[in-house]
Parts: sequence; structure tokens; C-alpha cells
Amino acid sequence: MSYFVSRQIQFPDGEKVVEVNSGGKDYCNPDAVSAKYPGEFREYESAVEAVNVAKAIAERWQEDCGEEIEIGVGCTMGGTLPFNPDTYESALEWAKTQDEAC
Repeated sequence: MSYFVSRQIQFPDGEKVVEVNSGGKDYCNPDAVSAKYPGEFREYESAVEAVNVAKAIAERWQEDCGEEIEIGVGCTMGGTLPFNPDTYESALEWAKTQDEAC
């Protein structure tokens, strides 16, 4: 399984979140913004690695925009569905279970 990392501005509320979706780039939510930070728009074989990259991106984006940025994780199977933002710790727990299942 691959995991794709992207920054998102979710519709309709405009909430900013860094998403880690399982299934790769073909399952990226459509509200992704252009890649700006290292590690964006890349696929990762490890969910833990993807979440750690997402954390670094969220920290940089937060510095740039002055808003709290969290991480969202999950899979939409290619449909449009905003991910609920999680703390880094809960996203990391999700990632560990993903990696253990493979």
C-alpha cells in the first residue's frame, strides 16, 4: 500500500490540513493546494514515514500562515471527503496500525 501526502484547504469551511491518504496519489482529495514544502505530492510505502513528513509540512505551513495546522489521515477510495484533523500522536498511532497490517 502507498500513502500520499498533500496540503488541503477543505471545502466548505476552508480548514487547512495536511492529509495522508492510503491508496496513493490517485486517491488524493481534490482540494489539494500546489506543492510548496519538501515531501509534498509524494507517495510513501510506510504510513509512519508519511505521517512524519506530514508533521514537518504542517509545522512549516503553520509558521508561514500563522494558523494551527493539523494532520488528517484515512482513505476516500477516490471520492471527495474531508478528513477529520487529528493530532500528530493519533495520526502516528493510525500509521503504526497501517504499517503493521501490511
